[in-house]
Amino acid sequence: GVKVVLKPNGYQENTMQLWARSAGGYSLVDDATYQRTYGMISSIDSFGLGELDIEQLNNFMQGKRFNVNTQINTYSEDIFGESDQDSIEEFFQILHLKFVGARKDQARFDWIKDLYLPQIEQRMNNPNYQFSLAIQNAVNTGNPRQGEFDLDRLALQNLDDIYTLHTRSFSNAADFEFVIVGDMDLAKMEDMLSTYVASLPASSARDLMVALPEYQQDDWVEVDLAIGSEPKATVVINYTGDGTWSHKNDLVFDALIASLDNRLRTRLREELAGVYSVAVNGSLRRWPHQNYVVQVSFSCDPDRINELRTEVEKVFD
Repeated sequence: GVKVVLKPNGYQENTMQLWARSAGGYSLVDDATYQRTYGMISSIDSFGLGELDIEQLNNFMQGKRFNVNTQINTYSEDIFGESDQDSIEEFFQILHLKFVGARKDQARFDWIKDLYLPQIEQRMNNPNYQFSLAIQNAVNTGNPRQGEFDLDRLALQNLDDIYTLHTRSFSNAADFEFVIVGDMDLAKMEDMLSTYVASLPASSARDLMVALPEYQQDDWVEVDLAIGSEPKATVVINYTGDGTWSHKNDLVFDALIASLDNRLRTRLREELAGVYSVAVNGSLRRWPHQNYVVQVSFSCDPDRINELRTEVEKVFD
């Protein structure tokens, strides 16, 4: 059967939220399928649901306060949304159709594809985006799933593959764990779940996440990109290493990131007047490998790169 956890509370009156997750995601598909689907997987939401085309679906939802969304990530499939009390039944009707009512519309798919063309061209003419892309490619050398969603990759997007991936990912409701929190009537909720969730296709099969290869380079990588009209340097420094994940360590790590951000802002901007701003971001990863990544980024005068990079290294040392 389908596991559903209900948590009634009154934190937000007249609002109920749902979140459900299943393991697997893009880790279950080969690289070729990833290339043909990842850029436009969300287009499946633009074709309507069940017997309703997109215009009929929009009319059905007009004036109602609810939303239901699906998402396929690297290691999971998610479905999430929220509703007020007046739209509960419509919410669960659409939730049901998200699992069993996906549609294909080749004409609309091609139209959406054409909309990407000017967006891609605009991105490719942006120096900051080009630099960010060059860094990603440099530190993930050889990764077939890394790279720009450019015109060549846009041309690879295939509606049949997208439809197949989506329907497979949401074909077994029992592989999801549903969590519903908020303002709810438990008797009404039981009725909705019995009607629209218990009736979903379900089996004992369970997907497992498959650890993808790590491609990130551990050595120092320098990227020089001579574009733009003004002398400006953008510096991005990544620190990576093994780390043990736990709820406590995750909280401590977040506090460390905040402290580093404050120290580097004080040193690089206020004391040395070398940057307008500096950003420190990071994460302690739980899966597929327990490790950490910390990224420091700032823009500066090209003549001060080595000086400011040395100051960053002093803080980390």
